[in-house]
Amino acid sequence: MMGFILQNRFQVLGLGNPMKEKTNAISGGCFCGAIRYRFTEPKGTCLCYCENCRKVSGAQSLAWIGIKRTELEIIKGEPATFIAPNGTTWSFCSSCGTTLFWNPKEAGPFTVTIGSLDDPAAFPPADTSYEEDRLSWDHLYKP
Repeated sequence: MMGFILQNRFQVLGLGNPMKEKTNAISGGCFCGAIRYRFTEPKGTCLCYCENCRKVSGAQSLAWIGIKRTELEIIKGEPATFIAPNGTTWSFCSSCGTTLFWNPKEAGPFTVTIGSLDDPAAFPPADTSYEEDRLSWDHLYKP
């Protein structure tokens, strides 16, 4: 019964089917281990300099990997969410605070933080976004 409830809840949220087996899955999770996820078919990587990414990460930029919402499978725990004033949804671990996912209000990519992946080195950012918001002292990274 629990599997049925989780399956339906995650499908309603657009988070895929947690009962479906995935091969060649890319996995990750939060710092404390309370939340684990996996997905297949990444769509691209980006390093974002926007103010929102800076605020939710506490860093000068945030690296993302785009995926289809339906490809994400939460395999352990339940992320907390914060809906920003612009309508986007940020998902994070309520125990350790790790930022995990970003979901735009309107059509756009669903993204996973590269830093939360088990192997973040395998997914270097291929592009940048919001260059105009880059902090003046941040000149080290050039894709």
